[in-house]
Amino acid sequence: MRDAAHQSLLKARRQAIHASIAECLERDFPALASMQPELLAYHHAAARRPEIAAARWAKAAQLAFNRSAMQEALAHARRGLEELACVADGPARARPEATLHATLALALKASKGVGHPDTERAFERAHALMRGSAGRPLAFPVPFGLWHAHWFQGHLGQARAEAGELLVLARSSGSREQLLAAENAMGSCLIHAGENVAGLAHFDRVLALHDRERDAPLAFRYMVDFGVSHGFSAAMAHFALGWPDAALQEARDVIAHARTRLPANLCAALNFAAHVPIFRDEPATALGWAEECLALADTHGFAFHAASARINRGWTRARLGRPGEGMAEIRAGIEGWHRSGAGLWSPRHLLLLAEACIRDGRGSEAAALAGQALAIIRRTGQRHFESPVLTARGDALLAAGLAASDAAAEAEGCYREAAEVVHARHARHARHARSWELRAVLPLARLRHAQGDIAEARALLAPVCGAFTEGFDTGDLKEAKALLQRPT
Repeated sequence: MRDAAHQSLLKARRQAIHASIAECLERDFPALASMQPELLAYHHAAARRPEIAAARWAKAAQLAFNRSAMQEALAHARRGLEELACVADGPARARPEATLHATLALALKASKGVGHPDTERAFERAHALMRGSAGRPLAFPVPFGLWHAHWFQGHLGQARAEAGELLVLARSSGSREQLLAAENAMGSCLIHAGENVAGLAHFDRVLALHDRERDAPLAFRYMVDFGVSHGFSAAMAHFALGWPDAALQEARDVIAHARTRLPANLCAALNFAAHVPIFRDEPATALGWAEECLALADTHGFAFHAASARINRGWTRARLGRPGEGMAEIRAGIEGWHRSGAGLWSPRHLLLLAEACIRDGRGSEAAALAGQALAIIRRTGQRHFESPVLTARGDALLAAGLAASDAAAEAEGCYREAAEVVHARHARHARHARSWELRAVLPLARLRHAQGDIAEARALLAPVCGAFTEGFDTGDLKEAKALLQRPT
């Protein structure tokens, strides 16, 4: 009956009634209008006021985004853009259109993934519309979003150049918020390039600038909590540099902090901090974090976080004695990761899959996977995992055992190269990647020990182990200690 009555009215009369309802709601029911801007958007759209309707849809999209209701945020943003389709180009259209594209991009970033082509296109469109609008709230988060997309796609050269541009803009503006975002961007690029000391210097500045309570709203503007990003990035770098206990504490601290933030921030902490227990060889901890992340990601529709959690969980299952099941889950996770447009972390994911293959006796397959990871590293500059990937390739060649003497010689070459890349990259720094060096020399010492050259095995291992001041309960250090104490 309502619909029939509505349709019986002349179009002009219907539009006038909708306009009156919208005006009444805004005038007499401000709390309702503030809480349900989509209701106002509907009435303004029906009154054929597309610019006003689009602005209300933009507000509704932002409120939904703030509740982590990403599908609702996407729907509202798209409704707003549909309203603007009939508005001529000009200031009345550009401002709400830029805000809608920015909100759409942020919601896509959380749901489809940072590196998804749809996310990148939305940020590109918002960036084009916001040029020359330095004072607007999303004017810096939009180019930061473009950097984030290219970084997550694994294009480190492009991302590093964009991070440099962000630093220039931030320093010229003097904005603490912008400096926080730009230092985060450059630090992230450097750590994934394997330049851990330089990357940590930028994250030290992030820590100095960051205020947990004051900066909590920035997670809505950037879809990054800079405290969370600092925590798991520092943990990643400190583990590589040879402080596995400090790294584990940072990983635990960042997860505790992320529990007070957005669900997407908690997923990021659980996923990327899991790097530490995985390489400490603590599968039970990694499994708990992966399962919590997966449940949260499935609830909120975070596809790329779910994919990453499956990779981590797959590694734990392989490590706990179910390699076939673990390999299947890692492969499914890698497929989902690539579907989201992500290319970052690909060498690490292939490394975990190679390790699972070795556990299942598939040495040749593992060697091929390590070769794929090395090709990606050398093409994209993602060198953080170059040394452990070379080590895994050596392990895979030994596991394949095609011709025992040839396999041993080629594996030894991989182990030596794995140790050399650590020293070559960090020649200017006293702090090189000791954890990766230990991982490289441990199997080489094991090989020498098996060949009866006990003295060389100890000569290889003792100085590296002696450089550690903590982490003695980690898998690699326990194995190294046992090898050093093995009777001749």
